[in-house]
Amino acid sequence: MRNILLYIVIAFLLFLSCTTTSTDQQTETTNLSSDTTIVKTTGQLKPQLILTPQAKEVILNWGIYNSLSKDLDSLQSPTLTDLKRIIPRMLTLFENNEEAENADFNAIPDLLDVPMVRARLLAVETQVNVLQNQINKTSPDTSIISTELTGLFNAFQDFNLQINERFSKGIEDILKEFQEQENNDTAPVPDNIPQGKPKPVKWNPEG
Repeated sequence: MRNILLYIVIAFLLFLSCTTTSTDQQTETTNLSSDTTIVKTTGQLKPQLILTPQAKEVILNWGIYNSLSKDLDSLQSPTLTDLKRIIPRMLTLFENNEEAENADFNAIPDLLDVPMVRARLLAVETQVNVLQNQINKTSPDTSIISTELTGLFNAFQDFNLQINERFSKGIEDILKEFQEQENNDTAPVPDNIPQGKPKPVKWNPEG
């Protein structure tokens, strides 16, 4: 009788062991499947904006801009694994940029160091933080991540637009000033108007 009970206990323990192993394998497979899922952007993605030649020249040596642009290019059709690798790296860029500015080193090119450009860069950083929070969840929702990834791309396009507008406004102002100066230089001067500062005329009552 004791032997029968012993066999029953052993069989029950083996059953529990197999069930636990199967559950672990299923969980591992689910996590692997979710990490390799392709995250696509939504239909609200803005078209890619090309920087003007003047803007390209100014951002040529701007480290954070070039690194962000490169990372975003690698996120065109990312998996969750890609996002978990690249998004933290983008956050590190912003942390290093903040440390540089705290050390009184202006990381932004002088021509772009204006509130509107800074605001657009901050919007990009905010969107990166949102994505970081989403991908670190225990059960990431790919639909939400897709929406936030689209938001990140759009924030960067708005950033590019603001950079272009910065130079566009500058060029317009220069052209306007140049045109006004040119008009003043080419305006005809009547022959009967003496050149230089006119002398005051004394009034003679006897006329």
